[in-house]
Amino acid sequence: WSAVRTGGPYVVDSTAPDDTGLLFVSTYGNGQLRRYKVDGSGSSLVATGGGGVRGVAIDPVNWKVYWAGVVSPGTTIHRYSMDGSSPEPLVSAIVSVHSVELDRTGGKMYWTDSGAGTLRRANLDGTSQETLATGQAGPGGLSLDLPAGRIYWVNRGSGELKRSNLDGSGQSTILSGLGQPHSVDIDPVAGKVYWSE
Repeated sequence: WSAVRTGGPYVVDSTAPDDTGLLFVSTYGNGQLRRYKVDGSGSSLVATGGGGVRGVAIDPVNWKVYWAGVVSPGTTIHRYSMDGSSPEPLVSAIVSVHSVELDRTGGKMYWTDSGAGTLRRANLDGTSQETLATGQAGPGGLSLDLPAGRIYWVNRGSGELKRSNLDGSGQSTILSGLGQPHSVDIDPVAGKVYWSE
């Protein structure tokens, strides 16, 4: 592997969808969402989000980027065109979003609210919000296994990796006794789950 960017503020999220040739990086400190070519060149500012930008998710088919901007006393999930135009605030009054994931086929976005201890979802335009799980201990990263119809997420406070159906039913703890898990990703083809602590 090689570093495409070094220095600068604290990077909290990044994503590089295979079919765009682009890398999106969110930062704390300066609260920016920036877009690069995958080799690290061609930096451009997409959006700013107050104290920080978290939970970046990409819809390459519709050329949209979803992200959460941290502005005291809460967080708002936004949707922009990938070039930074056409800003749309979608969901507000969130305590502290950690992660955002999209189910484009199902027309849903999912997010964890680490401050409220919840896992939630809504339509891609922010309507029809639902709470899928409550009482979670600092939920962090989440990942969707869409072929299996499941959500995986980590709870940093309790050191757990959890799973449920896409509607929040069938919740179970897959792993416990972890340190402070931060993020999780799924390889549905290989049947593997990966997480960072």
